Amino acid sequence: MEKSFWLIIFISAFLIIPSVSSLGVSPGTVRLNFEPRINTSFEMSIINYPQKSQDAEIYISFVKLTEEVKEDFSKIFSLETNRITLTEQESKKSLNVFVNFPDKVARAGTHEIRIGAMPTASEGSIGIRAGNEIVVLVTVPPEFATNAESKIETLEILDVIAPNTKKGENTKIEILVQSKTETILNNVKAEIKVIQNNQEIESLSSNQISLNPNEQGTLTAVFDTSKAETGTLNLEVAVFFDSKSTTAVKSLNIYTSTKRPIYLKIIVLTISLLFLIIIAIIILIIHLLKKKKDSDPIVQFRKTF
Repeated sequence: MEKSFWLIIFISAFLIIPSVSSLGVSPGTVRLNFEPRINTSFEMSIINYPQKSQDAEIYISFVKLTEEVKEDFSKIFSLETNRITLTEQESKKSLNVFVNFPDKVARAGTHEIRIGAMPTASEGSIGIRAGNEIVVLVTVPPEFATNAESKIETLEILDVIAPNTKKGENTKIEILVQSKTETILNNVKAEIKVIQNNQEIESLSSNQISLNPNEQGTLTAVFDTSKAETGTLNLEVAVFFDSKSTTAVKSLNIYTSTKRPIYLKIIVLTISLLFLIIIAIIILIIHLLKKKKDSDPIVQFRKTF
């Protein structure tokens, strides 16, 4: 009985695995600032991987939006086409995503839209379709929101503090925020994506705080640098408050050497040299004063004689 069970599992895996089909997309993230009555576009690339002949469906997803703004954004984004054909010789194919901003939208903040590509399912086929999505972040300032409440409830990221850290040590990330509203902001927290070489290597969550009107506060998270390579990391920070969010980006350097940077060596050497010069001048002055003092009695003696 047990042998039959594993045989069925093996046969099922053998039948399904060859039918796995996937696609990649580029770029990973697109950031847009809302501007009234502005028409623009950006290019989306569909990566044919593994490279083969296949059809792909292109779609726009609004699942990350609140019901309040879904209707607005459904009119803002449109595709050059919602279906493409890739040949075995094509590694990728590009198309345009059109963006047409109206006068206003329902709510201020940063809104997330997903635009993805997925292999078209063949009729009667059994398989796994794996797609990928571009994250489009649209920031709408309060003055372009029709919702009166959203004009009141705003928050500003004052600074992101991420000190350079030696590899293997934990680094504390601090996000300084300030309420820009006359009401209390509850459930203020941050999500931090740690990016290196265009790959997300860690997702961090901060503590959660509440802010009184115009109050400042600090959100903190800790990153274990042993999970990254030496070099520069990008921190994509999103602070969420009362169903809205605002974003910021910060760089963080991870190093292995404990040697001082060359500019610090130059500063230390310069200070040391100045110190020696000052000591030499003081010694010279003391020597001259002593010499003068020793010569004074002789001069007086000659005048008397």
